[in-house]
Amino acid sequence: MTKSQKKKKTKITGIEVAYMHFPFLCFWVFLGVLYISNIHLAEKKLRQIQTVEKQIDEAKWKYLDVQQEIDVESTQSKLLNEIEGSGLKENRSIPEKISVGS
Repeated sequence: MTKSQKKKKTKITGIEVAYMHFPFLCFWVFLGVLYISNIHLAEKKLRQIQTVEKQIDEAKWKYLDVQQEIDVESTQSKLLNEIEGSGLKENRSIPEKISVGS
């Protein structure tokens, strides 16, 4: 056999190239699956964060609403109107200062 005939026999076909690079292709497929799953997990976390932010906003609004009601209901005029029938009176005397010491 001549050298040209040996070269023809050692020529690699297309399917053999695919088999040679199969581990490398599997690695790229694995990286692709990992990338896609990472994106899905990140989007899931983002949706969870957005729902928690909405809940926090709603709780904050409720807190401010209750705080405003407390401020309005605890004014002196509102309290006087509520206790009017119970016989209690408003203290109109000036408070006295108590000093402790020699």
